[in-house]
Amino acid sequence: MDSTKEEAELLFDPKTMRKTRPGLKRLILITSVLFSFISGLPFLLKSIEIYRSPLPFREIHDLSERIELDSLYIPCRFQVVALGFDGNESVVEKLGFEVLEKMRELNGNDLVCGGCGSNYTVSVTVENEGGNCVSYGDTGFWRCGAVDAFEFGKSDDDELDELLVKGLGGKVYSVVVVNRDEEVRVVVGKYRHAWVTGRVGEMNVVDNVASVFVKFFMKGGKEEGMAQGEFMPVGADGKVVLSFSLLNADPQDWIY
Repeated sequence: MDSTKEEAELLFDPKTMRKTRPGLKRLILITSVLFSFISGLPFLLKSIEIYRSPLPFREIHDLSERIELDSLYIPCRFQVVALGFDGNESVVEKLGFEVLEKMRELNGNDLVCGGCGSNYTVSVTVENEGGNCVSYGDTGFWRCGAVDAFEFGKSDDDELDELLVKGLGGKVYSVVVVNRDEEVRVVVGKYRHAWVTGRVGEMNVVDNVASVFVKFFMKGGKEEGMAQGEFMPVGADGKVVLSFSLLNADPQDWIY
């Protein structure tokens, strides 16, 4: 018993131990802290409040029904420029007709809202090695000799991209075809144009050009089995569309 009392005396130092109960000073301190917290609580809740405006569900539903009944289609013009080819007016007209028919075959009934639908035209310009041009359709956007076919062998893709936008203007969807003794290569640029280089015959020109027009420019994606090439998504207004949602999405699911 005595040992326990001695241990208690060692634990409690009489010099530092409080001899009176907590009084008014502690009560005032606790009350002031509690009052400060309660008075600041509304400001804290206000600062983390999330404002949620009511969504116009009825208007969204009406717009969705209207789009389903009468889809929005943009009138599109497509232009084919063949460099280093020979052809007369009948050959050029035939090429334009075949490209248009191939596009309709590839497009089918799978019409994308906000795309071209079935409201589109195809124009063709064939420029031979002498710089003479034979045209079919509305080809006012291409100036003969604007781009030399030799540039496709000595310039990189970025330089060609800027060079073509000067020659084509970026006002219509365009594909430039250059017949060269190399593997076929398809590149889609940033300004509503693309170029196809390599050993391409007449039928290959039709297939490659129609595929680029439909799968890249009209639908904004690419399918398996296409010729391997660089690709950048292009919207119906000609602007390149990039976002974090596109980076991890299937190209078939891209929405502009």
